[in-house]
Amino acid sequence: MIKRLLVIILLATVLFSVVYYYLRFGTPFWYFFQRVRPEQDADKDVLGEEYSVFTEEVKPVYDKPVKLLIESVGISVDVIEVGLENDGALEAPKDWFVSGWYTQGALVGAPGNLIIDGHYDTNRGTPAAFWQLKNVKTGDIVSVHDSLGRVFRYEVKEVFYIDINDPNRLQIFKSNEKTSSITLITCGGIWLPGNYTYSQRLIVKGELIQ
Repeated sequence: MIKRLLVIILLATVLFSVVYYYLRFGTPFWYFFQRVRPEQDADKDVLGEEYSVFTEEVKPVYDKPVKLLIESVGISVDVIEVGLENDGALEAPKDWFVSGWYTQGALVGAPGNLIIDGHYDTNRGTPAAFWQLKNVKTGDIVSVHDSLGRVFRYEVKEVFYIDINDPNRLQIFKSNEKTSSITLITCGGIWLPGNYTYSQRLIVKGELIQ
């Protein structure tokens, strides 16, 4: 009789505890006795899908150019930063023997148009940084070193001249954000004494292959 009474008291206590926890916490009593999920389950989001910070896309790092080489024609020059002149024209390097990277253009290897200019000759008519650019042919390789020590290679696709007064001359600066390209610019044509410049610009365009 006493054992039966003790059993009834025990069952009543358990039942009371279940009801109390449910009313107090809104959670079934037996929830606290469930097996704790493995640690790896903590990486699931609210939808039950696996999640990790490492699954996010790693964005490539690009940097500015510091050296340009075209071995086929013997060009090897340092690259400095240039901007625009007061009249909106592309600035040329003050040093005859270096090339200039337009800072508003693309970085090396990045999608867009990597624009680099250089002098054809000096004020004395002697060869300057891009003297040999006139000998570049389609298929030649332009190697550009960035400030992180990496080398990116562009294959020449187009070589042409454009008049300095051509209404479409600014098209050479257009950028396709889906591809990585390079545009090299130097003087060409004939010397215009009254304008202190040449009548044309030599344009070399290439696309990234590495």
